This record gives sequence, structure tokens and C-alpha cells, in this order.
Amino acid sequence: MERIAEAPEVRQAIASQGVGLLGDIGRQIAKVARDLDGVVERVVRRIFFRRRRPLPTNRAGLVSRGIAFAIDATIINLAFTVFAGALTLLVTFLGGNGDNVPRGVIAVGSLAWLVVVGLYLGGFWMLAGQTPGMRFLGVRLSETRLSPGRAFRRLVGLGFSFITFGIGFLGIVFGEARRDWADRMAQTEVVYDERGPAPAPWSTLTEPAAAAPLPEGATGGLVSRPASGP
Repeated sequence: MERIAEAPEVRQAIASQGVGLLGDIGRQIAKVARDLDGVVERVVRRIFFRRRRPLPTNRAGLVSRGIAFAIDATIINLAFTVFAGALTLLVTFLGGNGDNVPRGVIAVGSLAWLVVVGLYLGGFWMLAGQTPGMRFLGVRLSETRLSPGRAFRRLVGLGFSFITFGIGFLGIVFGEARRDWADRMAQTEVVYDERGPAPAPWSTLTEPAAAAPLPEGATGGLVSRPASGP
């Protein structure tokens, strides 16, 4: 039993099952978020006396994009918290303390956080066209890669959308193409990712080949002996 449990094939199958379970959870959440995209849009448009969307669209809505961004923000903040904790521990080890933190340090920390956010979002937009949060929610940019200039413009548009208390995001609800300021400044669109689930690890296994039939009169390696007399 120990040899079976420690076999590389068994470990790979268990790891694949874990990844598959996480993917299934993500697909279920993405499905619910897509349904809520339409519900939220219809409700908001009705409140502001806007007509309903005449035809379905493959552009991602407010709920899907919001949950994806929340996941990315959680990843960024966790990573930055770990980094800040390690830096604080190093300063304490060298004889410093956490009292009377200068304002300059707080300003530098805030600037560093903004740099980390920009590198995280812009890096994934340039390399893959989607962040981990977008991948988990099944949305992506309409282009697989952005140039550094377009990624920067998209970051600027995203920042303006936040500092104007969300006004820049209204285009996702009221616009037919569901584009916010970031999309307009970078000439991008956020669409639903229609890729199917990955195949199960055992689906690629081939059946063993059937044994070839023995020729007539062959014994398959067994030697027949004549029956002995009485």
C-alpha cells in the first residue's frame, strides 16, 4: 500500500483531481456570475429608464468583472502584506521599532503598493490577456496580449474610474459593448472565455491492445502430450 501511495502516477492523479475540483468550482461561480451580469444590468437599466439589451452579448458584465478584480486584489494585498511583514521583521531584527513611523515611509509604502498593482495587472495583460482572477471567473481581454503602451493606458483608465467613485464603470452597465474608461482608453474589450474544461487525467489512457489470434493448430506455447495407455 505504501508503494502504491508513493507512486508518481498516483500523486499526479491526486494533484490533477485537486486542480480539476478547483476548476469545477470556478466554472460554477463563473456561471452564476454570468447570470447575475444580466440581472444586475436589467435592474439598473430599469431604474434609470433605459431600454433593455436587445440581443445577448459575449462581453463580460459588471458582476463577473467585479469578482475577478476582487480576487486579484486579494492576491495582491496578501503578497504585499507578506512582503511588508518580512520587511518589518528585518527592521526589528536590526534594532528598529514600529513606533513613530515617519510619514515619508508611509508615502513610500503607498507608492510601492501602487507599483505592485500596476506590475501585477499590466504584466498579466501583456503576457496572457487575463489575470488569475479573470481566468478563475472565465473572462479575458479580447486580445491575448497588450503592448506596454496600451496596458499603461488601461491602468490609467482603471485608476480614473476608481477616483471618480465608479463613474468610469457605468459604461459596463449602460453601454452596448460593456466598455468602461479603461477599455475605451486602451481600445480593449473584456469577453467571456469559452474554453472548455480540461480533460480528466485518465481520459488519455489507451486500452491495451488485444492479443492476436493464434493460428490454427497452434497451442500458444503449451505442448500437448499424447494420452498414456492404461
